[in-house]
Amino acid sequence: MILGQGVSIVSRSNWWFGVFVALALSAVATAHVFWLQLSAARPVVGERVSVQLLVGDDYPGEILPRNNARIETFVVVGPDGKQAPLAGRDADPVAARFAPDAPGGYTIAYRSRPSSVELDGEKFTAYLKEKGLDRVIARREKEGRSMAPGKEIFSRAAKFALATRETGPQEAVTKPLGLRCEIVPRSNPALMLAGDELAIVVKFEGKPLVGALVDARPAGDKAMKLQTRTNEQGEASFRLPLAGLWVVDTVEMVDAPKESGAEYESIWASLAFEIGTAPAAGKESR
Repeated sequence: MILGQGVSIVSRSNWWFGVFVALALSAVATAHVFWLQLSAARPVVGERVSVQLLVGDDYPGEILPRNNARIETFVVVGPDGKQAPLAGRDADPVAARFAPDAPGGYTIAYRSRPSSVELDGEKFTAYLKEKGLDRVIARREKEGRSMAPGKEIFSRAAKFALATRETGPQEAVTKPLGLRCEIVPRSNPALMLAGDELAIVVKFEGKPLVGALVDARPAGDKAMKLQTRTNEQGEASFRLPLAGLWVVDTVEMVDAPKESGAEYESIWASLAFEIGTAPAAGKESR
């Protein structure tokens, strides 16, 4: 696949930019969803596509400029299943650029390095409830620590599924990529139409994540939020009623490594994609 040409720029100003982004990420960790967004979700082969990092409780969200110091993984996976790194410039609001060089399904995958945050007990408990982390709530209650501050490290694991307008293999989109927490679609959601059902598997460290609360939000209706929990196989499904951009997300929380200085570690996973409009009788979609 054809990748955008990017050069990392290391300077004092970029060091301060990195500090600013780390603090900004910490500030939004307790409530905000993080996702990838593309300039074209159904490009033709050879079309140059821009990738941006978005964060927010609602659409359109805030653009987070690229910060190379915070990136652990940033790749594009082609129809053949091969991964290629996505280069870019620090502080660029367009985090990466690429052009598909073969027809079929592609996945953009991003994994951040951990950042830290501390919340007072009330805010931390509210965050746990919002994200369905009942196991952590019950443990804190049992220990008599429900109102104790929450010291946490967190990281992001975000994917975007797309497909070229030309027909090609889609199977690579349905394969796990080894992200620590990952939402894996059963089929390429970029080929879905409004009213179709999305089936996913949520994995944590390669195993099905049981009982995870999963949200699905459409950009076309800010009031809509679909929710479900994964079953014993880590599976979940949604029927998506609207065309356009969707973001599906979940959060897993475990004990933080002792050397981190935190008590908890959360990994936020998202899967973004765009779906088409169901055709009227006798008309073609898209």
